[in-house]
Amino acid sequence: LVCDNTTNNQGCKIRKVILENGSVTTLVDSNTVNFTNLSSIAIEPFGNYALFIDSNKIYKLDLLTNASLNIVEGTITLIAGSDNPGSTNAPNGNALQARFNNPSSIYINNTSEYALISDTDNHIIRKLVIDNFNNPSVVTLTGVSNSPQDADGFPDYNLKNAPGFARFNKPRGIYINKLSTKAYVVDSGNNKTREIDLAER
Repeated sequence: LVCDNTTNNQGCKIRKVILENGSVTTLVDSNTVNFTNLSSIAIEPFGNYALFIDSNKIYKLDLLTNASLNIVEGTITLIAGSDNPGSTNAPNGNALQARFNNPSSIYINNTSEYALISDTDNHIIRKLVIDNFNNPSVVTLTGVSNSPQDADGFPDYNLKNAPGFARFNKPRGIYINKLSTKAYVVDSGNNKTREIDLAER
């Protein structure tokens, strides 16, 4: 599945690419939901759903299969965020109260417990605790909102601007290594790839 921000007034789409023969079909388009800026999509490891980013919102797309085991359109649900940018967390559930600022990448861990999100213009990495979508929550995993810098260190949960804590500058692509407890982030403003140890997060 790929995100396609088409031009010529055709709106944004999620496209399905069949790798065996290269055929492309539209799975979801702006006639279903009024998408404005699709930026990233992550398929759940067991293939039950996908999470995707549109502007400052995180959606869930249920992945249904027909008799030929082809993916067909399923239900789309807004999981977190809103049209308004911000940096608010939702640590106790109700992820719709969380706010993002131009998130650009999302990745689901191999047990489907959580997803990591590069919240680019907040300069932080967010964690969406999925909890089987039973009142999911959003927390800041590492970095300091609106503090673009270049610093390695520990996560900064509550000690804002404390020395020795990690900082990012426009983090973008994110990946979780399924064979370890590491995640990797493209820290675009610092021209680096950063490693996050998830063992104690």
